[in-house]
Amino acid sequence: MKGEPLKREFHRKGSVVNVNPTNIRPQSDTPEIRKYKKKFNAEVLCAGLWGVNLLVGTENGLWLLDRSGQGKVYSLISRRRFQQMDVLEGLNVLITISGKKNKLRLYYLSWLRNKILHNDPDVEKRQGWTSVGDLEGCVHYKVVRYEKIKFLVIALKNAVEVYAWAPKPYHKFMAFKSFRSLPQKPMSVDLTVEEGQRLKVIYGSLSGFHAIDVDSGTPYDLYLPTH
Repeated sequence: MKGEPLKREFHRKGSVVNVNPTNIRPQSDTPEIRKYKKKFNAEVLCAGLWGVNLLVGTENGLWLLDRSGQGKVYSLISRRRFQQMDVLEGLNVLITISGKKNKLRLYYLSWLRNKILHNDPDVEKRQGWTSVGDLEGCVHYKVVRYEKIKFLVIALKNAVEVYAWAPKPYHKFMAFKSFRSLPQKPMSVDLTVEEGQRLKVIYGSLSGFHAIDVDSGTPYDLYLPTH
């Protein structure tokens, strides 16, 4: 009786991209733990889990390491630099900072899945990605959920942009707030909520940590180390 819930949990965690659908794994009460080795010919810059599979972004491409089948490595996108990524399975998108100009680009998971399985001609005909605005020179981003709204906070070279996810029929991130001409160049960014309702952007720079009140747009310092 104790083994049954473990079995159900084990099978429920199957990958959303089963690159080897004919593979039959033995029934077991214990989860499989495997170690894979893959040497990439370029520097690995970022990675993210997609189901149980692993997406790896390098200086020259995007790869998928199949952890649900035989451990094969698939090349999904070549000749493109991937600096940061996040998988949002509920929205069917992979968010990335990628390319020579560090653009913020969304790849559709259904399109990436079809590049492996080749079982959906309709998906194959569609464009597999879309850009978030016309943003270039992205340094860092953070996805933050607040009251069923997904915010995308983006650090640019001298600005911070805040986008919000618009569901169907738009199904994309749309511009919400923009903070330009900041006194410090943001290097990392986040979003928090004060007193249950006030949105505040927090960002780090070479000189310390700073915040922006989203309603007023006023930036101020949080902590400036003396060194």
